[in-house]
Amino acid sequence: MSAQLKLIGSEKDASNMDRQKALEAALAQIDRAFGKGSAMKLGSREAM
Repeated sequence: MSAQLKLIGSEKDASNMDRQKALEAALAQIDRAFGKGSAMKLGSREAM
């Protein structure tokens, strides 16, 4: 039973990592197309 729980947890971590990589790739593509600072994560306060 605990082996199944560990497997599900590792699948969840892999899914989160894939989602994070896809988000970073999408933001990089938007930055290339429209310029840096065109899309930002909520709560980030970078100077432009």
